[in-house]
Amino acid sequence: QTQSIGYAVSAVLPANQLGESTGYFDLLLAPQQEQVLQVKILNREAEEIMVAVEANAAFTNQHGVIAFAGESNAERFGAVDFLEIVTVLDPLKTEGLAGEYAPEQPLTNAGEMAEAIHTAEGNGDTVVLKVPAMGETVAEFAVTAPEEPFAGAVFGGLVFTRLDQAQADDAGGMAIRNIYRYAIGVRLQMSQETVLPDFSLAGASLTQT
Repeated sequence: QTQSIGYAVSAVLPANQLGESTGYFDLLLAPQQEQVLQVKILNREAEEIMVAVEANAAFTNQHGVIAFAGESNAERFGAVDFLEIVTVLDPLKTEGLAGEYAPEQPLTNAGEMAEAIHTAEGNGDTVVLKVPAMGETVAEFAVTAPEEPFAGAVFGGLVFTRLDQAQADDAGGMAIRNIYRYAIGVRLQMSQETVLPDFSLAGASLTQT
């Protein structure tokens, strides 16, 4: 039986969005520029849901596809780290509140799941948001451009993972949990000048086995 995803996300594109409207953020930044990115989380179900929110650096996986859940290699390659520019804003901290959310179901379970997701697959801090039934919540991300402009572009993703899917038992008695995740890409630039490729072939050889 197919389970409905039950929620969606939508980027609120800012004035400094480059090019035509898209489903991802493509921004031109000035040195030390600060701004807040917003993403709407839409709940299409009749009950409140919990969503874990992360900002993750992009990387190329073993299949040559851009992914947003894994170890950041920025320091390893001497590049600008996406996570030093973009961070998730926690409403509990930004609004000066203390303690944890108090939804109808205990947050500890959702919090533990968010931590497990972060530990296993993410590279940024995790914030858990509740989205009211048939309503929406806005997730916010702080962007702070470095003082020294960087060449080229820095890529990352804003990742949203629903935490409260119910477990279902199949005919064999196995417990299955479906995890539904969205990722909205982010490309940051401080100049639109073209960066020429700079690479060299270390060597190539034939071997016989």
